[in-house]
Amino acid sequence: MRLFEFATTEDTTILREGVKLKSPQEVYAYACVVSEAYDAAPAREPDAVKAFGVLYQSIAKLLKRAKSDVDVNFTPDDPYSSPEEVGNDIIKNKNLDVYSGHSDHPVLTPDQNVEFRAVHDYFAHIGPNRKSKGKYKSHNFTLRGEYNAYVTHARMAPKGTVAVLFTEVVGQASYFNVMGNFPEQKAAVLPGFDYIDIGVMDEAKTARFEKIVSMLMDDSVPGFKLKIKGGHVVDKSKIDWTAIATSGKK
Repeated sequence: MRLFEFATTEDTTILREGVKLKSPQEVYAYACVVSEAYDAAPAREPDAVKAFGVLYQSIAKLLKRAKSDVDVNFTPDDPYSSPEEVGNDIIKNKNLDVYSGHSDHPVLTPDQNVEFRAVHDYFAHIGPNRKSKGKYKSHNFTLRGEYNAYVTHARMAPKGTVAVLFTEVVGQASYFNVMGNFPEQKAAVLPGFDYIDIGVMDEAKTARFEKIVSMLMDDSVPGFKLKIKGGHVVDKSKIDWTAIATSGKK
């Protein structure tokens, strides 16, 4: 397992689009395991702080590239409800609006944090292959779509920064979808995960993942408790499966 194998700008052949999670239940179970790790992680780790510094240098360069194609504007209101809206705004209006809320970060300034979002939206969600016979291809805003967008973004990440990119994208998206609220942002590395192959974990996390999948599939189990500080019970009847994957619950 390549727990600490990082991508470089020049060598991206090790990255594959997509994730090793086959069903919406597996996507959600993985998000639960990631959420538990995110909750347990410290707010700041020295190595992660250094990695964020390197990552932002890349973000600043990519933002200039995005701005050469579109106008980037920051707004306190969530500007879009679907990737179609984002894509249409980029292609038809040469414009990209970016949500500026929840921008406190232990390393990045609020401005740097929202610039990161702009780069992530443009390059990871919409930018790659966005034009195809007058249309565009994109990674949607479901949880699985966020995981796929992470894989795309990781292709552009400088050497030694993929682990913190995982925390920033996969960690936060997982926590938000499971807990229902935006988490405290952290500069930390979540151990035990393969940051290249999404869904691959160490033995202990794999066992936890398999247990959660089993509970999600068992109709006699109404919910289960996560290992989150303060406690959190997942009520299966309240899971919005369309927000997890476009295929919905199967």
